[in-house]
Amino acid sequence: SFLTMFFGATGLFVATFTKSQGLARHAYVATHATLMTVQHGIKTLAFGFLGFAFADWGPLIVALILAGLAGTFVGKSVLNRIDDRRFAWALNAILILLSVRLIYAGLRALTGQA
Repeated sequence: SFLTMFFGATGLFVATFTKSQGLARHAYVATHATLMTVQHGIKTLAFGFLGFAFADWGPLIVALILAGLAGTFVGKSVLNRIDDRRFAWALNAILILLSVRLIYAGLRALTGQA
């Protein structure tokens, strides 16, 4: 939650930290999901205390929750069909691609092209 004061999306940082723990794929996903749930819960409480009007965004929030639920079912199906080696390869590829994208976006912003 501390990093969210400086970065908009910290999932990549949490994913990298969790990856360093050397967990099997199911344990990795469970740990990452728990950490992100705690982080988002803290942010939700903070926004609530600051007066954010959640009701105004109700339909979008519900749609996003439903999309997340659908993604959970698809992700669970994929996770159960691959082994730890393939999971590690896919995770590394995704983390590298996201990191390169963040670096690229940061460089564009620094040069005024964003």
